Amino acid sequence: ATEDMRVAAIAETEELYTFYKSKGSGRDGSKPTVWKCHDEASAFVRDEIDTVLFDCDGVLYRTVDQCPGASECIRGLVDQDKTVLFVTNNAGVNRRELREKLVKILQIESLTTKQMISSSYSAAQFLSKELQQKKNGEGNTSSRPRVHVIGSSGLCEELSNSGFDI
Repeated sequence: ATEDMRVAAIAETEELYTFYKSKGSGRDGSKPTVWKCHDEASAFVRDEIDTVLFDCDGVLYRTVDQCPGASECIRGLVDQDKTVLFVTNNAGVNRRELREKLVKILQIESLTTKQMISSSYSAAQFLSKELQQKKNGEGNTSSRPRVHVIGSSGLCEELSNSGFDI
């Protein structure tokens, strides 16, 4: 499975490079930067980027299989003192669960929950801000906002961690 993923990634990179080199451009006429070699991309990230966000499913892993080079890439970025964050649109996992999954798949124990940004966490942060402001505007600051969740335990945990009574 790992070799298949590597071959597919190389083929996709070739397609993107060919597309953007020949005709693809942005609205302003500019073309995105597409690097064909590891050294060019690494130099750009090293010199120009402070924070790297990784989507998880399909980028770092597929089901339970690590995508080729994922661990090495993350370790290299951490060694360069880059901020590394992990994002997912999977509301079924919370930050703790996402961290545990990534540690297991990537074999990087140093990952922290603060590096994890799941859609359940983002929703909890947004709702906390919105509902707390509404509650404070009504002059009621004595209790936690109470919500009824029809969804995953991951969402419930993130809402609870954000100050909601579930």
